[in-house]
Amino acid sequence: MRKIEKADLRKISYQEFGDILDGLTKKVKESGIKFDLVVPILRSGGFTGLHIASQFGSTNILPVQYKYHYG
Repeated sequence: MRKIEKADLRKISYQEFGDILDGLTKKVKESGIKFDLVVPILRSGGFTGLHIASQFGSTNILPVQYKYHYG
């Protein structure tokens, strides 16, 4: 697994984020996958997970939080 460096990151607009999210949703719909539950990882995954749940008409949503501790 390659470590992500600061040079790998770039800012994107809300429009670009929406376009990427729509593309992801389209690919998932085309795959034919059906969901019983959508589990967004809170912080940056919350918006994405809720969008996908909405697009698939899912009301079964279980938001989770990932925590880690140093030392």
